[in-house]
Amino acid sequence: MAAFWHRNDSLVFAEYLIGSAIEGNPSKGAKMIERLAERGYVEAQLKLGGVYQWGVSNSSGVTIKPNIPAAIKWLKRAADQGDKRGYDELWQIYLHEGNVDEEKALHFLLIAAQKGCVNAQWFLGICYMQGSILPVPQNYSEGLKWLRKVARADGSRAQIELAKAYRDGTGVSVDLIKSYIWFSIAARAELANQRSRVDDHKKREERTKEFAKPIGESWPQIPIKIEKGEAQIERDKIAAGFTTSQLIDAQNLVERYIANNYEDLD
Repeated sequence: MAAFWHRNDSLVFAEYLIGSAIEGNPSKGAKMIERLAERGYVEAQLKLGGVYQWGVSNSSGVTIKPNIPAAIKWLKRAADQGDKRGYDELWQIYLHEGNVDEEKALHFLLIAAQKGCVNAQWFLGICYMQGSILPVPQNYSEGLKWLRKVARADGSRAQIELAKAYRDGTGVSVDLIKSYIWFSIAARAELANQRSRVDDHKKREERTKEFAKPIGESWPQIPIKIEKGEAQIERDKIAAGFTTSQLIDAQNLVERYIANNYEDLD
């Protein structure tokens, strides 16, 4: 298989050449990807854009320096073929230090958001809410529209922003029930991430113990520290001000909205 990869351009093998610390050859890998990109292969165009955007450095000291103009060229090629990921990368590249162009960033941000890129929709919502990040006017209605779109797609960052808006009355009337609901929904994502971290930690601990056994070494268990996230903390603050009846009603609403995919929840 390796011989076949060497004779034929392959994105998988090119990525291996770029990323391998042992047999890596980033320059050769990048050239292979560029040949694929020239043929109109979108995945290669996106990959090449990322290589030139961030550069490559491995433990053997072989590097590819960042080349922002080249990154923009290939990301635009992908975007011109209708791939929304190209637009999603372009707005971010125009916000990089040393390459800031707010007008171009906003141009591609709007396209990416309209094409359904969740990260772009979230950032556009924040821009409208604050009115000071990109050249857009502060517009709570427009900001909340984009944040709701992302929040309903299970975007925890947007859920937290909506919860804060209802808590503080930013662009909407203060509504602590809705604030509690959105914080609670976001808190579930935090909890799932925390459980995943614990599971991954346990698996690493078990693997380490297995490696230590043959040489008669013992390996101390190091517990992982998990603290409440922002959504959990803010949810609990609001809950502390509820009566028992209000809290039960709010928790029931959380379950109902989750079961119905946030239908009628704004």
